[in-house]
Amino acid sequence: MGLRGCGFFHVVNDRIVFQRGYWDKLSFLRLHGLPIPPPPNR
Repeated sequence: MGLRGCGFFHVVNDRIVFQRGYWDKLSFLRLHGLPIPPPPNR
């Protein structure tokens, strides 16, 4: 079991100064058998 996603790192002088991670909410909901919310109204 796992999630689809990615991570971004900004490295300065061999140190991580910023980190941001993104993951796929839809795959998380499906993985755990949770209801998928309807799309937002536009």
